Amino acid sequence: MEERSQAQHDDDEFPRNQTTYDHDVSNTQSPHFSSRTYVVQVPKDQIYRVPPPENAIIIENHRNKINQQGGSSLVGIIIGLVIGLTKLLTKHNDPQFNVKQVMVKKLNKNHRDKRPHYQYNVTIEAKNTNQMSRISYNYRGDRGISLFFKQKNIARGDFPELEQDPKSLIDFEVILGNGDIDKLPEEVERSMNSTNSKNQRLCLSLSMDVPIEFKVWGISSMNKNIRVSCSLIVNILTKNSHVINQKCLSKS
Repeated sequence: MEERSQAQHDDDEFPRNQTTYDHDVSNTQSPHFSSRTYVVQVPKDQIYRVPPPENAIIIENHRNKINQQGGSSLVGIIIGLVIGLTKLLTKHNDPQFNVKQVMVKKLNKNHRDKRPHYQYNVTIEAKNTNQMSRISYNYRGDRGISLFFKQKNIARGDFPELEQDPKSLIDFEVILGNGDIDKLPEEVERSMNSTNSKNQRLCLSLSMDVPIEFKVWGISSMNKNIRVSCSLIVNILTKNSHVINQKCLSKS
């Protein structure tokens, strides 16, 4: 009884980390042992637990998955930047042109040249259609402009050299001469000398070869030649001239 009481007292003193063995030796062959209960005390700081090997495999797989996801995200970002930059550098919208005014005046005669000379002042509006990027235009001005009446070339000139900033709208004037045309068409001459613009109509067409250098942030990225054809109706060809209707088409 004293041994049992001592064991019970020990149980109260060490309530955790104990292992109890009920060892019954009554049926054994050794006559020297009796049936008793033994309590083995194990200190808490000496209990070691080793995780099973499959835990290490799970942790390693999870770590590899995180690394792969991080690498995939970085690759995706790089690919997105490359695609965006490529679109920016390769997508170049052509400018849009509109004719705002056509005016004709007769120049003073040259004593050495008996032929009459006329000057056509054509005001043109150019729009940079690249509204979402930093693309600018550089018009090189080494090609020609021709003005037609009833499919007959009545004036020629050169496209001017100029630059156009991104997202801008500019007006510029082109000066044309009658060239080897000795006499103006009767309708053109009458419109040039008219003082009444009411109910006046004159159909003209303008053809322009426009060499353009495209620039992205000031760096040259592409060169292109554009053919612009405009069909227009004007009231008169004086300083009060304005375009009543027009349609301009561009192609590379």
